[in-house]
Amino acid sequence: MALAFNKAQLQQATGKTLGLFADSGMAKGIVETQNRGDALHVQPTLKEMSVQALEILDCNEQGFVAVSSNFNVANSE
Repeated sequence: MALAFNKAQLQQATGKTLGLFADSGMAKGIVETQNRGDALHVQPTLKEMSVQALEILDCNEQGFVAVSSNFNVANSE
């Protein structure tokens, strides 16, 4: 299994991969949008993570189930 700590490593992933992109919560929408053009911005978006996961899982001939969620635990009650 591979580890991915940033967007570039995620984009290179081809097999089982664990993505660890933040020490705590991921960047929220407005901050994410503001940082997108920054060369030092390394956190993938939910869309980028989902697309890469589907590309990897698509190679499984036995099929797969994928769950993708934009759930903010800090704001849940």
